[in-house]
Amino acid sequence: MIELKPCPFCGGKDVQINHGAMWGYAAHCNECGADVIFWGMCNPLNLDGDYREELARAWNRRAE
Repeated sequence: MIELKPCPFCGGKDVQINHGAMWGYAAHCNECGADVIFWGMCNPLNLDGDYREELARAWNRRAE
C-alpha cells in the first residue's frame, strides 16, 4: 500500500482509504473528519474491485 500524505485540510497524519457500500471509496481523515469521495474513479457495479492503490495516488497528488 502506498503511504498516504497528510490531510490537506488539517495536516493530520491519521488518514485512510475506506470503502462504503453506497459511495464507493473515500479518503478519510480521522483527525478532522474530512472525507474526500472519489466519484468516477471506480466502477460502482464492481464493489469487489480493489482501487486503493489508484485512490492513494489520487489522494497524494497535490497542486504545485
